Amino acid sequence: MTTAGKIRTVLTALAAVLLTLTTSMAQETRPVDDERAPREILVAEGYEKALPVYRKLFEQSPDDPAISERWLNGSGLDMAAEELYEPAIGLLRIATVLYPDSANTRDSVGYVYRQMGLLDSALQWYRKALEVDPEFPSAVEAVAELEAERESGGGTCGAPTSADRS
Repeated sequence: MTTAGKIRTVLTALAAVLLTLTTSMAQETRPVDDERAPREILVAEGYEKALPVYRKLFEQSPDDPAISERWLNGSGLDMAAEELYEPAIGLLRIATVLYPDSANTRDSVGYVYRQMGLLDSALQWYRKALEVDPEFPSAVEAVAELEAERESGGGTCGAPTSADRS
């Protein structure tokens, strides 16, 4: 393949990625029933107010990329990376409701709680991931690490929140 052909191939692939990203972003920001976007509700009012909005969106368009497990999980982790921990936990918990057979979403909730230093909550959510998939690698590893830390006197770094009880 010529250099020009390789460049054309790369540009075509980049255009496809950009189209996917802009489509997902446009879909996420689209209001439900002429109201605010689901993420706005989540950030402003929290999990309890946002969950019914996400459920409705999921029921209306289950194949919408902006409501996919992958997108919700990735967006929740992105929020956590920006230290928007409460909305991150909320979005990841919404993903666990919409995708009840996903160990990954539960593992991600545990990961964010661990980042926050709430080790009891993290351990609880990693265990929930293992209830779905007993061999989920990152949850198996995290549970072993957290239990070893607890046994070695690392103790706990925070009590579970009311969100952990659901």
